[in-house]
Amino acid sequence: MAFLRTSSRWIVVNNEGTYPDNSVHDDDSVHDDDNGNIENPQGDNAAEITTLKQSLQQQFAVKDLGVLKYFLGIEMASSYKGLFLNQRKYVMDLLKDANMSDSKPALTPLDSKLKLDLGGTPLSDISLYQRLVGKLIYLTITRPDISHSVSIASQFMHSPTIEHLNLVKRILRYLKESVGRGILMAKNDNT
Repeated sequence: MAFLRTSSRWIVVNNEGTYPDNSVHDDDSVHDDDNGNIENPQGDNAAEITTLKQSLQQQFAVKDLGVLKYFLGIEMASSYKGLFLNQRKYVMDLLKDANMSDSKPALTPLDSKLKLDLGGTPLSDISLYQRLVGKLIYLTITRPDISHSVSIASQFMHSPTIEHLNLVKRILRYLKESVGRGILMAKNDNT
């Protein structure tokens, strides 16, 4: 399998001439020239991209999927300010899976008077708790605002109680209030 970069795209091909889905992704530019030397052209160069695509199509079956907008549950939107990453659809699906689409939103991910311990009524089925916390951990990629509360919830993965599940539900209610939040990777002089 080969990973090639043009001025703004990743292209993934293999020796059988096939390509996996999502084989083209935006990124900085690096690729091999005809002599196997690594080139690093600066900026978008449409002629260079076209030449590379034609060269690859002669050797492999290549599919250009265009500009990257959605990958592994993360939505990407670029603007003059930079690249905004969020997981809005992932949050909506998580709320639906937890049957909390109609729940009352919360303004904070944790109750300020929260005191958790190992005592309390244990959950009869801990798999729901573990699945929800696992999904919340993945969500922290674009939602650092929930990292602390998810860290607390993850400490009780092996013996959660109803009180711990209520903490997870509070985090989900907070997410309902702030579905569109994410992180902005701001442009700087080097990008």
